[in-house]
Amino acid sequence: MALPASELLASSWTSAAEGYDELFVPRFAPWTQDALASLVSRKASLPAGGAVVPCCGPGQELPAVAEALGTERPVLGIDLAPGMIDIAQRRAAACGDHVSAVVGDAMQLPPGPHSVVLSVFGLQQLPDPAAALSTWVASLAPEGIAIVCFWPGSV
Repeated sequence: MALPASELLASSWTSAAEGYDELFVPRFAPWTQDALASLVSRKASLPAGGAVVPCCGPGQELPAVAEALGTERPVLGIDLAPGMIDIAQRRAAACGDHVSAVVGDAMQLPPGPHSVVLSVFGLQQLPDPAAALSTWVASLAPEGIAIVCFWPGSV
């Protein structure tokens, strides 16, 4: 009996987690830094609320988002793959209790409102990017921001 597509996807990303963290996280660093710079430039105008990092992978953005926002705002990373979340949880734990990472479906964020949704190259991994982006934006507080780096394939 075949696994459901979401379980197969989670399993494959779990298997790839350590290698992804070592190989791709450094290669995506320039785009991650641009996204974080955008967050820092808007920090003063953010409404109350925490930050969500859907498709957080191994959580490379979590410490930087936490540093940018300070300890008064919670930061939550979400990813489908338990192996990615294992790495993300280690990063989150080093930041303090206000930062966490959970296995979950990035198509549906936890109840908001959130002040920030930040995703670097995660949106294109989802089955319906337009629906996901709509959900992410709808979860924002008024004046909240979504910072999304998207690397589309062929359209």
